[in-house]
Amino acid sequence: MSNGPGHAPNRPPEGDEEDFAFAELDTVVTEKPASSTPPHMVIADRYRLNERLGGGAMGEVWRARDVATGQDVAIKIMRESVEPEISARFHREARVLSRIRHPSVLAVWDYGTEPRPYVVMELLEGQDLEALLRHEERLPLDRATWIFSKVCEGLQSVHDAGIIHRDIKPANIFCLHTGEVKLVDFGLAKRPHKFVTKPAEITDGTTMEAPLTKRGNIMGTIKYISPEQLSRADIDYRSDLWSAAVVLFRMLTGQHAFPGNSDIDIMLSIMQGTPPVPSRDVKDFPHRLKAMLDNFFVRALQKNPAHRFSSASEMAGALATIAAQAGMKPRG
Repeated sequence: MSNGPGHAPNRPPEGDEEDFAFAELDTVVTEKPASSTPPHMVIADRYRLNERLGGGAMGEVWRARDVATGQDVAIKIMRESVEPEISARFHREARVLSRIRHPSVLAVWDYGTEPRPYVVMELLEGQDLEALLRHEERLPLDRATWIFSKVCEGLQSVHDAGIIHRDIKPANIFCLHTGEVKLVDFGLAKRPHKFVTKPAEITDGTTMEAPLTKRGNIMGTIKYISPEQLSRADIDYRSDLWSAAVVLFRMLTGQHAFPGNSDIDIMLSIMQGTPPVPSRDVKDFPHRLKAMLDNFFVRALQKNPAHRFSSASEMAGALATIAAQAGMKPRG
């Protein structure tokens, strides 16, 4: 796996991709249905369950103590009623994510199948960007640049691993109390077929014949989705770059880049509207640099992916240059 900065990840040959829904591995859960797992249970003779954080149809998330290290972790445990195929995919996707080691991507540390499929993740303390923006509405350029740079660093690592997130939005960007920023929730992620079918990586006898997401469905969150996702065309990592730029627009202006009174209005705006001009709504921004900021978004939000930035690293660097010329140093 290559994690070098500033380069576009290799795209697999045409027709060599499939869609897979990553089992939701994030630790932010709001529903709390009845638990099927007793507290203080020890998973794999190592992870003692202490506090149930929440759960859903597929499983439960617990705060647990790693008795080997004394560290608190988050552990998601699949329900017994989950279909075997989904359980197998949960395990395989956890294995893939466990190989992505980057400070701006939710870390998956361990996984297993006994007594039920489980995955062990870092425990996040803080709030997601959606909650932050509901409270503060918009952010100063230096802080927005910091968050955006960390999102792009995480995306570059994910893209280099052959994965497309497909649902970059404020709710899937977690801001820790320490100032760190994490990409979470790979529930709609897509990866090249070859990346998951190397013999060394597939050892459980299962196949990848039936994707959990069906070709033709719109995957993502409407306000942050790219034109190519809306048109159900084949997408690559540049779709994530579009979504990240829309998130940045909201951070800087407190507004949605492509507003509308309905999903149809929003989709028409994304497909047919011109890139928005953010500079008039950005706080404390030098007038002499407004054209640079507007041009950044004109490029980042091109309808044709080929006309956008070539990588997450390049896009982050372009914004950092603007912030530096404005005399602002990114801060968490």
